Amino acid sequence: MEPKEIHFKGGIDVYILSETSDLNTFKCIVSPEARTPVPHYHEQFDETVNGLVGTTTILLDGKVIQINPGDSVLIPRGTVHQIANKTKQAIEFLCEIRPGVFGYEYFRDIASIVNVSGPPDIERFKATMRTHGLVPVISFKQSIIFGLLRVIRMFKKQW
Repeated sequence: MEPKEIHFKGGIDVYILSETSDLNTFKCIVSPEARTPVPHYHEQFDETVNGLVGTTTILLDGKVIQINPGDSVLIPRGTVHQIANKTKQAIEFLCEIRPGVFGYEYFRDIASIVNVSGPPDIERFKATMRTHGLVPVISFKQSIIFGLLRVIRMFKKQW
């Protein structure tokens, strides 16, 4: 399979390396301070994150785990997590999805929401996550921020 690439505004690049019914693999390169997806869990698949370059921070069921090159973490389905770059350099990690029910289509669909001028449509973002088997877990603080973004978007449409 020829690798497929998706580039997100704000500094995240995703390279789909393989897609089969048993296993999908993709590599992520995340720039410093890039916005990563909100905390979420997967309904239908497990994810293994393998550190390649730099230190990847994973919030896993409320615990902070840092993985370095050669380290890996299993994220079982149903486990709330968020992956982030908390360093001043780009990080790289490889994700393995088992079974292979999640991949390129998700990243393509999310890119169409995120790679726009202005703030993304958060409700559409959350709905797209759900369509692909990811369940967003939004904190009270994030709910307030997303609500303010919705209000700003409404006013921009009126002008």
